[in-house]
Amino acid sequence: MSHAQAKENEVPSLEDTLQWVAENLENYQFGHHTLKFTYFRPIINGCKITITRKTETLSGKPNDESRVTGLLSDIDPDFIIIDNADSIIPVRLDAYLKKNSTPFDRQSYIHYYKEISNYEDVTLTIYFHSLTFANRFKRAIAHAAKLCALQEASKSRKEKELF
Repeated sequence: MSHAQAKENEVPSLEDTLQWVAENLENYQFGHHTLKFTYFRPIINGCKITITRKTETLSGKPNDESRVTGLLSDIDPDFIIIDNADSIIPVRLDAYLKKNSTPFDRQSYIHYYKEISNYEDVTLTIYFHSLTFANRFKRAIAHAAKLCALQEASKSRKEKELF
């Protein structure tokens, strides 16, 4: 096997995967009908991720801002949903969290007309125009979720061995 083939078969590390996710979401903008969504570079601390999205009208008037935080290991990689029913392609990451997982924190939601706490409809959903890119993003998040789950399981085993 050549060096190029070996490199192609290499599985990306957690750090490389999360860096790709962060770089591809940083200042990513998506326009649909009357709104423009802007995603900011995710804050990633180990397997904890925070994604912030600002929404404004196409004329630039602020509409809302949401921040969602959670553990990637709590995402069930088999149930990341892509809905391709429209010209927008939402990738909903927290549609099905693993049993006994911590729900994603949706407390930081500001609507520019009123402030809302624990807004239940704010989900970790990212919108794309390209189904190809949405699938690539889904695979990256699923890969990161699996690696984080393995990392967490390994950490739990080590803690149990200590006691």
